[in-house]
Amino acid sequence: YNIAKRIVQNRMFFMFHCSIYLTVVGLLVLINVMNFEGLWWSFWPAWFWGIMLVSNYLYAYILVDVFSKNPMQSERFERKALFWMHLLVFLLTNGTFVFINIMYSPQIIWSVYPLCGWGIGLFYHFFFTYVFKGWKIKRWKQQKIIKLMKKYFDIEPFSEGLAGRIEKDKVSSDK
Repeated sequence: YNIAKRIVQNRMFFMFHCSIYLTVVGLLVLINVMNFEGLWWSFWPAWFWGIMLVSNYLYAYILVDVFSKNPMQSERFERKALFWMHLLVFLLTNGTFVFINIMYSPQIIWSVYPLCGWGIGLFYHFFFTYVFKGWKIKRWKQQKIIKLMKKYFDIEPFSEGLAGRIEKDKVSSDK
């Protein structure tokens, strides 16, 4: 159920983005046509947002299906797949920035700034995907969950009482 719910939510998220994309790009083209001064500037936001939309499609319709086939490997695989999607969007977007910079304002090299800023984020994404491999993050999340369970529900997650309740619920659900 949870896997199917996640697939449906991701696909609804993609469809929502598609509708917003079509609406906003349509309005930008209309504004561009009404105020045309020899430059089709509405192409650029459509292009960049389109790159993000394609990556969203890949995630919602292709990668989520792959993740759901083997739940034991899904978290590790998902982290790696999302890193590679991030890298692809980084290369396409920053390649376009460099192209725009060279074509329209070669005297001022401004494309290096988004390249460096986004590159730092990509480095950290790589680091947490391939160096940490999620184990420290997973342990940190588990510690936070235990702390919140103690604070808000006055439950000791690994106490014998909770284990007994879980076992009792499991036995009653098996019947």
